[in-house]
Amino acid sequence: MLNPISAFKDPRIIMGEMYVDNDLDDNPLDCYVLQYKTDAPALKALMPCDSLVVPENPVISILFMYLREAGAVAGGDMAISCVLGSVRHEGKEESVDGNYILVMPEDNNYNVDTGRDFYGAPKIVENIPERYITADKNYRLEVTSRGNHLMYGININRDMVKADEAACKAVQAALNGPELMQYKYIFNAWERKPELEYLVAVPTEFRVDEMWTGTEGSFLIGEDLTKELIVERAVANMLKTLPVKDVIGTIHFTGNLKFCSDRFRILK
Repeated sequence: MLNPISAFKDPRIIMGEMYVDNDLDDNPLDCYVLQYKTDAPALKALMPCDSLVVPENPVISILFMYLREAGAVAGGDMAISCVLGSVRHEGKEESVDGNYILVMPEDNNYNVDTGRDFYGAPKIVENIPERYITADKNYRLEVTSRGNHLMYGININRDMVKADEAACKAVQAALNGPELMQYKYIFNAWERKPELEYLVAVPTEFRVDEMWTGTEGSFLIGEDLTKELIVERAVANMLKTLPVKDVIGTIHFTGNLKFCSDRFRILK
């Protein structure tokens, strides 16, 4: 019989080939993105360590990703959202441009547990329904919690332009250039202090097959979260501190996502 304590000591027992050989090349993806400029001091206030430097005009990226036939990752289809802030890690041993993951809701408990416990990803289990079309003919994508309470979401104007192959490759390069970063943090409840903490780079590889771009969209943050939704209210309140100064644009693309767990590393 598998000893559950031993299993969690060695993530390979649970994650199998994903952890060791990264046999996750084929994850068909449908992705929607809204990007906007925000205030540098507001984003800096959310950084967990001094090595993360925020640029003068930081960019917030809100992604909604629908993975089709995710297979070994989650046992089937799954939906992921994430809110990223553009940063640069200025460490003692390396300097790396990247996007810090502020929050990453997913609709699959297994994937949330492994990503959060093993790698420090700020994952929470929430509802991420399929994209729908609003009365004013926009795309709406949402993260909701119990009772269909909106935590956050995006509206994207459907009047988008299909991009050519060169534009697809340019966006693919932009997605794969900066490192995704998250903060591994284990809290000691008895001594009320961190037991372990460090910054982690979590490389992923996107492939953009088809893409549509637009200029109009909006960021929605929930206002009706009840007192029982403690985590969701905290996330919404955090997102409210990041003002929308200027919407950069919107993207919808289909393609593929590869999880490069064999290249995850501690940033020093």
